[in-house]
Amino acid sequence: WGKSNLHFALSSTDNLEDASSDDIKMTILNAGNVGIGTTGPLTKLDVYGGSGDGNSYEPILSLSKMSSTGNVQVARLVLDDAGGANQADLVFRVKTTASASENPAFYTDMMTLNGTYNTVGIGANNGNAKLAVNGGVAIGSYASSGTPPSNGMIISGNVGIGTTGPGSKLHVSGEAIIATPNTGTVTVLALRSGGLAVSDRPRLAWQHSDGGNLGYIDGDSTNGSMVLN
Repeated sequence: WGKSNLHFALSSTDNLEDASSDDIKMTILNAGNVGIGTTGPLTKLDVYGGSGDGNSYEPILSLSKMSSTGNVQVARLVLDDAGGANQADLVFRVKTTASASENPAFYTDMMTLNGTYNTVGIGANNGNAKLAVNGGVAIGSYASSGTPPSNGMIISGNVGIGTTGPGSKLHVSGEAIIATPNTGTVTVLALRSGGLAVSDRPRLAWQHSDGGNLGYIDGDSTNGSMVLN
């Protein structure tokens, strides 16, 4: 019993009397905080990688076990300074190669929280998007068993674009344009409310990207009629 801090030190020599504060590996403060690599832990568990840049200074929390086949399964939480010396990324890294040995190439970055750009990447680290996903995405009831297309998305509920209350499988509030792929010249289908000569009418139009109409179906709310041009 006591109010002092508890330090665990390992000396590089055989003489225990040679151990100094530089040899402290772990500290338990009387307040209950535990520090590994630091004598001044700020939280209940504080892992300090050291002062410097590069992989050797990255603090890592690791969970591991050995499977019945002898493969070592590992998941890690890594503070990665690969983005630079000012901010670090928080990376959830998993060993995806079945092996009993250890090799950095056996690991895959499953999720990255980018400290420079404040972004989240799943299978990616893209500072240009708040959320970047490399691969297919399943949302809603499809999340547990659905198989999305490669780099595509499947959604079990309604989708709203420009609205927070979609009333159908696809609800677009505003203009919607479907263009010819890889050409950038012809719009196959455009759904607009105004902007094409009649500002107060919804319109289904076929047009070139230069604004020239090829044809349209116009709705007139004053008399309930439709015009095909």
